Amino acid sequence: MKNKKTPKISLKFVIHDESNAKYEGKPLIEPKIPYQYVVKTFKTDPDWTTLQRYNKKMRFVSKSIFEYGQDIFFWRIDPVAFKTAEFVKRNWNWFRTTCQHIVYEIRKIKQGFGRFKRDVKFMVQTTKT
Repeated sequence: MKNKKTPKISLKFVIHDESNAKYEGKPLIEPKIPYQYVVKTFKTDPDWTTLQRYNKKMRFVSKSIFEYGQDIFFWRIDPVAFKTAEFVKRNWNWFRTTCQHIVYEIRKIKQGFGRFKRDVKFMVQTTKT
């Protein structure tokens, strides 16, 4: 039995050259245009006082949360997916630690329910006799 090597797969993108294409009709599959969204960032002015900076930051955050809520309410899938991905990218460390804490707490709750189940079983067995 010979050991056959698996063929190498090239992962390079193939560029379609339309100059030598045989098909002259419209494209068979229309590509879906990705949603383009410009990430808005909060910019401060050095002349602002702390209270002005706080007020403008709160307005900026509340406006962006309101827009995100509107996207969810009106079923705008592309903006919601893009904004969520951008949020996770910008806040990856916070997101990762939060998820780790959630998983840890779920495990503790699961253990607590297991102990509660054992206690109930023990109580039922002792009260039967």
